[in-house]
Amino acid sequence: MPETTHHEAWADRAWGALLERTEQTAAEVGPRFPLYADPESGAWKSTSRGSWTGGFWAGLLWLRALASGAPQDRAAAAECTRRLAHWDRPGHRHPRADLLVRHRARSRAGARR
Repeated sequence: MPETTHHEAWADRAWGALLERTEQTAAEVGPRFPLYADPESGAWKSTSRGSWTGGFWAGLLWLRALASGAPQDRAAAAECTRRLAHWDRPGHRHPRADLLVRHRARSRAGARR
């Protein structure tokens, strides 16, 4: 078995901490989007529409789904992404959002095969 380098061990710990914190935050905010946590209490301020953090949160949920392979994590990530659809309209789309739109179209086409 190859030795684990210091960098790999650090990365593994960081990845584990990210997944653990995503799990904790998901349990705390439920179907809402985390916006920021109170520095004193740690309680989350959340939003129903995603605000500027919605895409980051959806991305974290997709990473969790990728890591776990669990159908419920994939469903949670897909639902979170779906709830951001109201941002996908002229005047509100970031130029790089077209990448996501094309990816979703390819994913849907692949799912129908």
